[in-house]
Amino acid sequence: MEESYTSPILFWNDLYNALNSSACYNLNSIPFQSYSFYEDIIIRNKNNKMSAFCWYDSNGQNDNMSYRALGERVSEKAAGWNRAGVEPGLKICVISPFGPEYIIAMLTALKTGAIITVLEPMSPIVIERQLDELAPDFIDCGNYTGILPKRFQAKIITMDETVVIEESGEDYSHNYQTGDTAFIAFDYASSTPFVPIEISADTAFLAPLRDGAITLQISRGDNLIVSDDFIKPMYPGLVLASLLNGATCTFLPKNVIREKVDILTKAKNATVIVSEEVRDILLNSPSKVKWKSWFITLGADPLLEQWQNLYNELKLKNVPGGALRFSSASLGCSFYAPLRKSDVLTSEVFPSAGVPWFLADILDKKTPSKLDIGLFAFSDISEADGEPYITENLLRSEQRGCLYNGVNVVGKMGVRMLGEEVCSLIEQFEFCRTCVLLETMLSTGSNAYEFSLLVFHLQNNGLDRDRIRQSIRYLIETTIGKPYVPDKIKFFRYLPRLSRGDVDRQWVYSQYYSGGLDYKSRDSVHYLFSQCRALYRTRKNGNHKS
Repeated sequence: MEESYTSPILFWNDLYNALNSSACYNLNSIPFQSYSFYEDIIIRNKNNKMSAFCWYDSNGQNDNMSYRALGERVSEKAAGWNRAGVEPGLKICVISPFGPEYIIAMLTALKTGAIITVLEPMSPIVIERQLDELAPDFIDCGNYTGILPKRFQAKIITMDETVVIEESGEDYSHNYQTGDTAFIAFDYASSTPFVPIEISADTAFLAPLRDGAITLQISRGDNLIVSDDFIKPMYPGLVLASLLNGATCTFLPKNVIREKVDILTKAKNATVIVSEEVRDILLNSPSKVKWKSWFITLGADPLLEQWQNLYNELKLKNVPGGALRFSSASLGCSFYAPLRKSDVLTSEVFPSAGVPWFLADILDKKTPSKLDIGLFAFSDISEADGEPYITENLLRSEQRGCLYNGVNVVGKMGVRMLGEEVCSLIEQFEFCRTCVLLETMLSTGSNAYEFSLLVFHLQNNGLDRDRIRQSIRYLIETTIGKPYVPDKIKFFRYLPRLSRGDVDRQWVYSQYYSGGLDYKSRDSVHYLFSQCRALYRTRKNGNHKS
């Protein structure tokens, strides 16, 4: 570990040589010189009997695609992109949920040499802001054109289904040189989630190669299984880790796992990512598994007790395990933590390659990384046994992921809460006059927060609050994501005080926690006062709901 930190070039070259010596076909890319993603993923694995990925839909029907078939689909899309004018170095934004089309589009960008950004098809509010920051040259959005602002419509690539691929006998692809930008991503765990981050070809290739070979310990013939509630924060790094090591990436929706849990429990040579919800499904149907290894998501439930129960119920004593969190902003694994030490769940931390990190929050002193590429370990060198460790209070904090990256943000499940975007989404409801998202740090000795969404309206009666709460939670989870669903949703028949034209958040905060909003929302005099205030705002601005 120490050598990988102080001499990263030697480490990556040793890893590269070790992988080549154990493979039938050597990697074409050379660390810190040039990288051919397409050749090392497709050409190198064309004769691989394993599928590149296996996809289960919500009905439990599955489809497989071999590396050879994947290469054919990528060549078809690359021909269409070339006709549209996509060239090396131009920026292309792919808007797609995780699945076959997403993987094909990502590999097409790596084949053509375009700089790719992968975006989850969230709400139009979030997509518009991301696109404004990216300013892409092209957009590949499949069937999601409806969520794009009109000013971006001209950049959408329309694929010609009649494109014919010329058989030349050679399948060429772009070679990225060291230092070239391969990806642009957003770091949802930072305090600046809408600032694009350039990711070099070095990091985009080496971090997934390391995470697949060392962290996940997968190789040709293995099966990496993930569920839909762990997709967003992990791609494309986890997909590249699987493909670069010749494994199969299998996607299992939660409802399929719930109805056909034996697909997961009977999987062989499988490395399984177990999210909080998947853990609960497995606990309801305990069975001895034949997995190769398993990993939990540290961004989920901070309580270790249930993970310990899973460890016991599934008889995982002899199955290597770990805890990890992939970062879309580094294409690498942020943390890796062996789980078992004397039959007790423990943890150790490996910060991500290419991400500046500090131990200030943990060791009370600043110790920045000196190098951009490397395999780093957090440990207390004063410990007699020299083993890395982590304190319990950090394990139980929902903010632990952010702390390890030297970022302290207000959020949950490892991502920053998008308060402005959530409120803009809810204000589209006809009854909502305005809303405010307030955060409160929990008194648990950690950096965990509770989020309360305060919805202000002027409905005198007939407001089905339980149904609306359900609708709000569903809308936020399906358009922006589960981490952005508030913990509480409160309704007030009152309009809050303004400050310079905007809602006075400090006044709302003090009134909410003092009980003033509850009183004002029930009082008839304050209700009439709110109606007058609403009428004044409508006449003054001319665009408010009346």
